[in-house]
Amino acid sequence: PSSWLNPTSPNLGMGDDTTTLNNLPFTFPFTGGSTTQTRICSNGYIWLNGTNTSADFSPSSVELVSLDPRLAPFWTDLNPSGGGTTHFDSTATEVFYTWLGVPAFGQAGTSFNMQCVIRSNGEIEYRWLNNSSNLEGIVGWSPGNNANLPTGVDLSAGLPFSVGPDSTGLKLAALSRPVMGTTVSLQVQDIPAGTTLAAVIIGLTQFQTGVDLGFLGMPDCRQYCSDDLFLFSPIVGTTANNGLAIPVDAIWQGFHLYATGLTFTPGVNAFGALTANGIDLLLDVN
Repeated sequence: PSSWLNPTSPNLGMGDDTTTLNNLPFTFPFTGGSTTQTRICSNGYIWLNGTNTSADFSPSSVELVSLDPRLAPFWTDLNPSGGGTTHFDSTATEVFYTWLGVPAFGQAGTSFNMQCVIRSNGEIEYRWLNNSSNLEGIVGWSPGNNANLPTGVDLSAGLPFSVGPDSTGLKLAALSRPVMGTTVSLQVQDIPAGTTLAAVIIGLTQFQTGVDLGFLGMPDCRQYCSDDLFLFSPIVGTTANNGLAIPVDAIWQGFHLYATGLTFTPGVNAFGALTANGIDLLLDVN
């Protein structure tokens, strides 16, 4: 309660399932972009752009991560036309979105009091006063645009908690089979921006469970094969393609080669490198 800002701006006059455009006094930076406009929705969330006018009243974690960037202090089915007020207050460095005494749709006597604060330095703060309703809702935020869906957190038991940047792990894919007398195509995928070098490592020995590389300053990275041969190739977008020529001699039939991917990506961890999954290449005649 001591952090709550009593709104002084006029009621936005929002109806059921509506959005209202808000111009910010600063550029708000967030993971995945920045904006100078937002849209507050009557149903307890804020679009981080001025263009999305959807006022979806049914909370969905899948939609939260797949659609546009959005803040959700409590996404649920609210109805400002049934009571309460909504507000947009601002200073030079802070903006306050407030739902004050707004009832849940079709539930007389319910009341939601919540506030979202965003700051010019990128900070986000959610505030709640007394709220009463049996509606389910989503508290969260996402940069959207098909971001990863994280594991849910029980806010009543899990505070405080930390999250990291949303990312997809480095992958190695075999785009063709290791047929003898051909060249197998190996592609390093989902290479992060800023990567300076990508390679495929070929080994004669498999480390089935992987060697934990945390001791090198590469937490959550593992090495799945010995490093007997390195194949380097140019990075194009988020991929790098490598070809490995497979010998024809029948003596190699049934022989295993093992492969994994590696990138040198400054700043991604203390060592500045990432590893991918491992692949077992079984040499065959067809």
